[in-house]
Amino acid sequence: MYMQTPAASITGKTVDIAVRINPGGAHIDTVTATVGFDPTKFTYSSVSFVGSSFTTQLPTKTTNDSVTITASLLGGTTIDKDSLIARVSFTPRIFETSFQSDFSLTGNAASAGTATDPAYSNSTFAFTQPSSSPVPTNPLKNLTPTPPPAGTTPTASQDSPLATISPEDGSAVYNGAQILLKTTDALAQVRQITPGSYIMIGAGFTLICATLILFAYFKKRHDAHLLLESHFNQVRSFGAA
Repeated sequence: MYMQTPAASITGKTVDIAVRINPGGAHIDTVTATVGFDPTKFTYSSVSFVGSSFTTQLPTKTTNDSVTITASLLGGTTIDKDSLIARVSFTPRIFETSFQSDFSLTGNAASAGTATDPAYSNSTFAFTQPSSSPVPTNPLKNLTPTPPPAGTTPTASQDSPLATISPEDGSAVYNGAQILLKTTDALAQVRQITPGSYIMIGAGFTLICATLILFAYFKKRHDAHLLLESHFNQVRSFGAA
């Protein structure tokens, strides 16, 4: 049992590794194979049995760093020559234009339930990728802030919405543009209140206070009226007696 060397040049998004077996004249009808891979360099993508000599397959089992396939021939049919088991596809996780990776292979084959214990070996494959592969970079790595002229206070242009931000809000200047770092929304809203708004707020507060005073006054009079009426009722009761 062995892995066929995949195409060294990765021109697409996946790498296909063919898993094959050469029974050496022995008749087999069932195979199981586990392909181990480096999870820092590849992720498992899929398994294809197209072109496989084994027409019946069990569900593929996968882990973080391995793929296990099991396939067989039913009805008493066997094979005794070099044959394809399956193609396992992997997606590269790294973006180097040239790298190599180790793949391991373990498994077994059987005929009518009797294992044949074929030999297998690990493999190291070298790969190349187009140089246009997206290499992750830090876009801010080479940016250098432009300091303001000596003796001046950094400000934004007058037509900028940042022009109204004061230093205590927290700001920085980069290439002549002021960048807001931190501000308090409540403080910004208070600064937007006009003198007319203060007058309306004061009038509303005064109206609320006056309403509460009138409510307390009339409630007191209402309670006094109820008490007086209660006394009169008691006097009438005594007079009637």
